[in-house]
Amino acid sequence: MKCYTRTVAEVWQHWQPNAKNALHPMIFTRYEDHERVFAKLTSLDRDAWAENYSAVAKPFEAQARAAEEKGDAAAAKALYLRAYGLYRMARYPTTNSPGKRAAYRRSQEMYLAAARYFPYAFERVEIPFAGRPDEGAKSVGYFVRPERAGCWPLVIMWAGIDTFKEDRTEVWEPIMAAKMALLLIDMPGTGDAPLFVGAYRDDPFAAESAQVQAMVGLYGVYDMAAQWQHDLVARPRDQITEKFLGTAPIDDRRIYFDASPISYVTRANNKTAFLIAYGTEDDTVDVATQSVAFVTALKQTGTFVRTSIVQSAPHYWGSDPIEEQGSFSGFFAPRLKRFLGDRL
Repeated sequence: MKCYTRTVAEVWQHWQPNAKNALHPMIFTRYEDHERVFAKLTSLDRDAWAENYSAVAKPFEAQARAAEEKGDAAAAKALYLRAYGLYRMARYPTTNSPGKRAAYRRSQEMYLAAARYFPYAFERVEIPFAGRPDEGAKSVGYFVRPERAGCWPLVIMWAGIDTFKEDRTEVWEPIMAAKMALLLIDMPGTGDAPLFVGAYRDDPFAAESAQVQAMVGLYGVYDMAAQWQHDLVARPRDQITEKFLGTAPIDDRRIYFDASPISYVTRANNKTAFLIAYGTEDDTVDVATQSVAFVTALKQTGTFVRTSIVQSAPHYWGSDPIEEQGSFSGFFAPRLKRFLGDRL
């Protein structure tokens, strides 16, 4: 597979709008934080990237601990989240070097420190896992629920390739406001999740139904081969689909079929309800061949499916501050709440 690398200047130009508006993946940070990092970067070496971002994060970590000692909870929370956001950038997009793996652990430490100030019950949970010998024996998740004890509908939020379970606080907070519980987990092979190539035949809960009642997709990729075709035109120097799967469909079409959610849309699998949301100005994922085609396939199988079409929204609009008047996430939140209330 042929890979292409952007220059430091090109990467900074690409990320500046996100840095200025604290959008994914730069939430909880400020423009000047990233400006300092890119002023020092001389290459996109993975460990150099992690080192420079970590260096900018450390002062905020120290300030957070000082605020905590003084009893200033609001400042401690904000500073811990800012340090987390920068350590998160240090490991971004994934933990593929020693420096990035170390940065991820620091980001987790900062996130859990900030979580002490969340107005919810927040618990780190370990899920037993029986896989290959080198995969460990557990998968780590976060269980979040309203502070008041009760029986709450459970939403499982499964993170993505470059977005780990710590990374979507701004998305899941509206779910908590709707009085639902949440289990945050990583995508297999990322964060704290093993690859899940084994089975659970001896698990005491193996006989329990794993039927998912509702699934919510935001600007998703549902057909990997179609996205590969889109990447050829939209980002010829950054073939993300091919990088993720390790090959091109002209060499191995089967892996693209197996990795595509649309491949599993059949009448036998039509018991789960879907809410598919996407922006009309997505410049990363082709709406017509992804969300629209996926919704059509779901309807053909008799699956309950609803859409939330966000006018003029680009990719990553879910990171918009929900309280901001006219924000894309603010438009989506009540529709998400209504869908989950109806289907859970």
